[in-house]
Amino acid sequence: MKKICLDAGVLDLYLSETRTKQVKMLFDDVKNRTAHAHVVNPVLSEVFFHQCTTRGAKEAAIQLRNVLDNYPIELVELDVDLLFSAGKLRCQHASTLSYIDCMSIAYCLHSGAEFHTTEKTIKQIPHNTLARLRVVRYAW
Repeated sequence: MKKICLDAGVLDLYLSETRTKQVKMLFDDVKNRTAHAHVVNPVLSEVFFHQCTTRGAKEAAIQLRNVLDNYPIELVELDVDLLFSAGKLRCQHASTLSYIDCMSIAYCLHSGAEFHTTEKTIKQIPHNTLARLRVVRYAW
């Protein structure tokens, strides 16, 4: 089974009214357990924020809870070493990567998971650590 890590943009895209076929197929793979999805815990806060600004807090909670209840997504707690790795990435790429992205990327680099993201420029960041990152990109 393929190990994947979802960023906030992919979850937001799934929850949007303009869900793409590519994202629908990804979530079908997760539901059918042909892909083992992981989400770094702070990503949920970012998704909730995005959904809250467009749908309101109550609907954001319902939609996000629905995804977590209906898809076998593993929530990931970061240990101190991964937090330090995320901090180092943020230090090196503060102008191009968010804290949330750095946490997810650190987890992917440590665990070998593919990073599923909507970030447009992530593979253009010049750094040998990021060259090891396997990225699958989704467009809005």
